Amino acid sequence: MLTIKILITLLLCQHVPANLVINNYKQLIKPLVSLNDCLVTIIKRSLKKDYITISLPEFGNNITDLFPFIYPQFIQKGKREVMIKTKHLQYHSFKNYADISETAINFVIFLNNHDEDDINIDVRTWNHDKAKFLIVTQEILEPNSIRIREIFINLSKKKIINPLLLARKCELSSSWELYKWNPSTEVCNELSGEVIHLKPCLFGNATKKIHIKRGMDLKYQNCTIRAGYFAAPPYTAAKTVSSNYVNYGIEMDILHIVAKKLNYNVIYYKCDIMGEMIDDHSGNGNFDKLLNFEVDIILGGYTKTVVRYRSFDYTMYYIADSLTCCVPFYPVVRIHSVDITRIFGGVTILISIILAFSLFAVILYISNVILRNSRHFISPTKVIATIFKVTITIASINSIPLTFSGHFAMMLTIFQSFYLTQMFTIFITRSLLFKIFDQKYSSFEAILENNLTTYYSRNSIRSFNDSESEIRRQYWINCDDSRICLREVAFNRTAVLYSSQIVTQYVATNFFSADNDPLVHCYDNYVTMLPTMYMQKGSILFKTVNDVIFRITEGGFIYKWLKDMSWYKRVMAKEVLDISFQTARETKISYRHLIPVFKILLISYGISTIIFIGEIATKHFKRPFLFFYRRHHCKPVTFYN
Repeated sequence: MLTIKILITLLLCQHVPANLVINNYKQLIKPLVSLNDCLVTIIKRSLKKDYITISLPEFGNNITDLFPFIYPQFIQKGKREVMIKTKHLQYHSFKNYADISETAINFVIFLNNHDEDDINIDVRTWNHDKAKFLIVTQEILEPNSIRIREIFINLSKKKIINPLLLARKCELSSSWELYKWNPSTEVCNELSGEVIHLKPCLFGNATKKIHIKRGMDLKYQNCTIRAGYFAAPPYTAAKTVSSNYVNYGIEMDILHIVAKKLNYNVIYYKCDIMGEMIDDHSGNGNFDKLLNFEVDIILGGYTKTVVRYRSFDYTMYYIADSLTCCVPFYPVVRIHSVDITRIFGGVTILISIILAFSLFAVILYISNVILRNSRHFISPTKVIATIFKVTITIASINSIPLTFSGHFAMMLTIFQSFYLTQMFTIFITRSLLFKIFDQKYSSFEAILENNLTTYYSRNSIRSFNDSESEIRRQYWINCDDSRICLREVAFNRTAVLYSSQIVTQYVATNFFSADNDPLVHCYDNYVTMLPTMYMQKGSILFKTVNDVIFRITEGGFIYKWLKDMSWYKRVMAKEVLDISFQTARETKISYRHLIPVFKILLISYGISTIIFIGEIATKHFKRPFLFFYRRHHCKPVTFYN
């Protein structure tokens, strides 16, 4: 049945009257029905989900007369909600259009001759990332016509990306030709590319070749991004390859990372200053280069207040300004007792020290009191070696004289060794974990390379108004080197990069240190830095660049770090963690290499402890067990006062 419908559709597409005179729409019943059948087919193939918006030119005073011939099958057969509007935004719909317009992402636009300049799409009501467009023009266009290219370029200026164009190739032809735009992979902007001619009514066939792809193809790698930047203070400066100073801030650092990840080349163009803050919340920004497609993205726009930013009309642009690098605060293991104490915990390390001292006291007691007359155990070193061999069950208890004091000391040694081994395991794990956490995830590059996702939160506001915060704030304002600023400001607890759209910070601080201090520090009620990125909606680079930038900028990625840290603590005993760091010789020391040693020690201590307790419990049976086995040919050891 479906094959018959497709054949009928193809026949209709090839045998409709060619004279498409718009002024007398009553004569257009057959061609409109034929075109309608073709449109239904392509919509089923490519515009599969969500609502459809159909835009028609104005034909007369009663446009509703065209409804039965334009979209009856959309409603009856396709079971779709459709909204029709004229180019002057006069809406006509079977449904309440207000419920549709906010979610419409499929557009079918009918054009008269040279009508593409009159297209008026409200960029605030359509999802530019998912939008799909089918343009139907009544112009007569030869397949190799320059006019086709001109239409695609004009549509690009209207922020319509990768549309399909449906047109007839000659006045006497009833065949509809389908074209699509393939942007240049080298220049990577909407104004450069080639026209691809598809076969007439190809969309009527069972094919997916014309499916409008979402996102970016890999072919758009190795292209060039034209980046404009504003020289608006406060800014940081750095030398380029040409030794010329340019405005160099966090946006350029992020763009460099994106370019490196996607193999993009970046060319910078200096733009006029964005505008100054005005008391009445008004201001002007010079976006001419972006509007005229001279650049693909604009960076910068620093300010110290939210006022100036909000004065700009950003409905036409994508703005990536939600960079919230609130300061991480997590102690890092170093060779300092204070740092180790903070990580290890005051009570825990105190117990460990007490147990360690008591263990050595037991060993000295065995060496100097119990075995003071034995020439094999005069040295504490030999005592330690013997006890260790007995503990891991490779030596008999007969190695030590069988006295109550010796057995009691042996029991204490086993228990303390077992506990200290656990403590040592936890200590080494935490030390390596925090050491690597500090080195591995302290840069945007690491976040990107390790495929970390970000988390978004608006609770647990933390404010700082003390003198220390003011010092940190001034340090950032006076910083004049980008790399130093990023290292000293963005990745420690000295300052904050703040989102401009919200007056108060919203980074989560629900993790606390031992001193009940938040592990993320933010400033309150003060914008230290305003990083912004402006990109044309509908840009072919938008999806790819947005995906990469979003993971870096959206929300607070420090929250992700803290969440990971909490997760590591929960799974540490269950999974082998590949946590490593590079030494000065570039040799790799991995925690996973120490795990077998810890397991052997723990298992050995556990077995020894069970055997020891078991033999104490069953000693009255006088059975020859490991710890209490006495060789009959051995003479008893005599102790002298």
